[in-house]
Amino acid sequence: MHPQLDAALGRLDSATRDLRAAATSVPESRQERKPSPERWCVNEVLEHIGLVEQLFVESLITRIETARAAGLGTEVDAPEMLTDHLRAVVEDRTAPRTAPERVVPTGAVDGRAALASVEEGHRRLRDALARCDGLALSTVTVDHRIFGTLNVYQWIDLLAGHERRHLAQIIEIAGSAVQEA
Repeated sequence: MHPQLDAALGRLDSATRDLRAAATSVPESRQERKPSPERWCVNEVLEHIGLVEQLFVESLITRIETARAAGLGTEVDAPEMLTDHLRAVVEDRTAPRTAPERVVPTGAVDGRAALASVEEGHRRLRDALARCDGLALSTVTVDHRIFGTLNVYQWIDLLAGHERRHLAQIIEIAGSAVQEA
């Protein structure tokens, strides 16, 4: 595996581990409680992450498999990674964003199920990446509605940044739950 891909996957694993720890730090009885009527509860945040990652991972896997079947060449150069600036923009919670309708949580998904969905998506992505070891994943791209055209390496960093963004949100919710107790 390319060292930069390994590093990006490490950042994703770290974000997911921290996300799980933060979510489970909120008592189950409070995971469905919204901090305010217009904000999401912990379970809704996790459901949103699961919905987003299902879309992103499916798109990435489709592009990877299509490129592999078409004879994807060997990775030759250091792949372009997500810039520090873009990572900061992804994680920045000072500028609220409105989620597209298809990834707005319904409130009907349990947090544990949402986390399991995220982890299953990561497993599927890793399986697809393993089938392409040494291939030019830096040339496989998918467009993002805000960040433009990103290669596989950048998408993995985007997934990690998106999880970190919502990790901060869950930490805020956990803090408000502690104050209420």
